[in-house]
Amino acid sequence: MAVIDAVANSIRIPLWRLFGGASNSVTTDITIPIVTPNEAAQLAAKYRGQGFQTLKLNVGKNLNSDMEVLKAIRLVHPDCSFILDANEGYTSKQAIEVLDRLNEMGVTPVLFEQPVHRDDWEGLRDVSVAAMERYRVAVAADESCRSLLDAQKIIHGNLAHVINIKLAKMGVLGALEVIDAARKAGIALMIGGMVETRIAMGFAGHLAAGLGCFSFIDLDTPLLLSEDPVYGGYEAVATCERVSASSVSRTIIPPARAPARQPNRSPTLRAPTPPPPTPTEPSGFDALKDTFSVDVAAAEARPLDMPLAAPFTIASSRLDAVSNVAVRVELSSGAVGWGGRAQSK
Repeated sequence: MAVIDAVANSIRIPLWRLFGGASNSVTTDITIPIVTPNEAAQLAAKYRGQGFQTLKLNVGKNLNSDMEVLKAIRLVHPDCSFILDANEGYTSKQAIEVLDRLNEMGVTPVLFEQPVHRDDWEGLRDVSVAAMERYRVAVAADESCRSLLDAQKIIHGNLAHVINIKLAKMGVLGALEVIDAARKAGIALMIGGMVETRIAMGFAGHLAAGLGCFSFIDLDTPLLLSEDPVYGGYEAVATCERVSASSVSRTIIPPARAPARQPNRSPTLRAPTPPPPTPTEPSGFDALKDTFSVDVAAAEARPLDMPLAAPFTIASSRLDAVSNVAVRVELSSGAVGWGGRAQSK
């Protein structure tokens, strides 16, 4: 990630253009973790006021509690679209029951992410078949897809309708291999992340915007931090994470709160941007891999430990703070690039 960022800086091409130039903007959903119905309603009302139309709801810890949370959210944000993320928390029987009960409530999620344990391939297939045949709901593989081999298994076995790409799981080159395989097979794509700063999410946003092939965008994690000691790389417009056309690099600064976002504005998807500088090398990433040699002069890693704005609970764990690592690379030309990811526990 850091090397690619440095190379893009050295040839004066923004990352979104390097990855294909399909667009310079993406619009993310926003996540509501596992909380009480009252807390979920407060968050949903807040996000509605900020313009978010798609809410990603973490479920999978207690089926009955999940239903109560969904009811509470619908009361304050009746027009929102739902993504359900069980984070491996349900059995296949429970996951199908969730969809049945939602149907009785008149609710159809746009996506059901990782309903069963990552190694429960039969259960994943069963939920995918039932979800699509009964309710036309797509099922996404997240934790079940950690490599190209996993992606090929999902594709050949018709185990899911969507694959969630996370750079922290696969690396940039591994992710591009999975993206290529999924596109050739007609499998839809989602892009997400761990709880990371705008270094990793900014890079993922550039990749998603440049490729233009993602049906679901889940790059909200910098918005969940109480502080993000990083600036640059992209602009957040209202509640839309818009990739900047004029900036690629990201710079570490002392922790400081981000400027307050303006409520009651719809996300801006398109905005005039200045033309990029004339490139001095091929702008396509595939061509660049074949023609560009990299001479790294220096590299260093820096820990980034940050508190969350509120505890973040999913089916399997609770987070009060997150540990990231930032990597700075400097090429012999003087160009600098940044990379980052959440650290594994």
